[in-house]
Amino acid sequence: MQQQHQKFRRAVSAVACARANSISANARRSRRFDGPGVRRSDPPPRLHRPRRCRPRRPRLRALGPRPASLHPLYVASIRAFARAGRLQAAVDAFERMDLFACPPQATAYNAIMDALVHAHHHHHQAHKVYVRMLATGLAPDLHTHTIRLRSFCLTARPHVALRLLRTLPDRGCHARPVAYCTVVSGLYAHGHPHDARRLFDEMLQGPVFLDTATFNKVLHDLCKKGDISEAAALLAKVLKRGMSVNRFTYNIWIRGLCECGRLAQAVALVKEMDDYITPDVVTYNTLIRGL
Repeated sequence: MQQQHQKFRRAVSAVACARANSISANARRSRRFDGPGVRRSDPPPRLHRPRRCRPRRPRLRALGPRPASLHPLYVASIRAFARAGRLQAAVDAFERMDLFACPPQATAYNAIMDALVHAHHHHHQAHKVYVRMLATGLAPDLHTHTIRLRSFCLTARPHVALRLLRTLPDRGCHARPVAYCTVVSGLYAHGHPHDARRLFDEMLQGPVFLDTATFNKVLHDLCKKGDISEAAALLAKVLKRGMSVNRFTYNIWIRGLCECGRLAQAVALVKEMDDYITPDVVTYNTLIRGL
C-alpha cells in the first residue's frame, strides 16, 4: 500500500510540475509579443482618434480694463455711425441699449437727437426722442436744448427757438455763445435781421463771452448768404469789444468779398492780413478763384 501511495504522489507532483512549466512558457511567449512590461491581465491601450482640425479664431487682445458701464461705448458708436452717414445703424444701436440692460442716459439721447437733426429730414423723429427722454424722467441739459434750437432754426421756426432761449434760465441752464449764435444765424437766415441784431447786441453786453470759433460760424452764414454789410457790422462790433480774430475769420471774410465781386477790398484785406497773420494756401486759392 505504501508503494502505491508513493507512486500516486509522484504522478500528481509530475502533473503539477508539467502544468507549472506550461504556464511559465505561455507567460514568456506573451511578453515576447506584447512587449516588455505588458501583461495579459492589463487592459488594451485606447486608440485616440484624431479630431478634425478646426481653424482657431484669433484672440483679441484686451486694449484696457473692461469699462464699468457699456454706456460710453454705445454713445461713441452712435456718434461714429452718424458721422459716417449710417443713420439707421445709429438708431439701431440706440434701440439695443434697453435690450442689453443698458438704459440710455442724457448723453445717449443727445447723440441720437443730434444725428437726427443733422440729417435735415428727421426733425419730427428728434422731437419724439425728446418726448421719450422726458417720459423716462431724465432732465434735459444745455446740449439737449442747443440741439432743439438748431432743429427749430432749420425748420423755419427761429422765433420758437428764441422763446426757448429766453426760458433756458428757468430750466436751470445758462445759455452759452453757441446757443445764442445758433438763434442769431436762424433769424438772419429766415429774414429777421432786426431781431438777430438785437439778440447779438444782448449777447455782447451780457456775461456771455463770445469766442472766435463760434463767431466764425455766424460770419460764414452771413457771407454765404451774401449779406456782406451785415457781416461787416458784426465784425466791427466784436473787434470793438476786443475779440481777436484768426486765419479762419480772414479766409471767410475774403471769400465773402470775392463772391460779391469786391476784389479790391479782398486784395487789400490780404495785405492787411499779412501784417498780423500769415496767409495760407486757402487764402490765396480763394483770392485766385475770385479773380
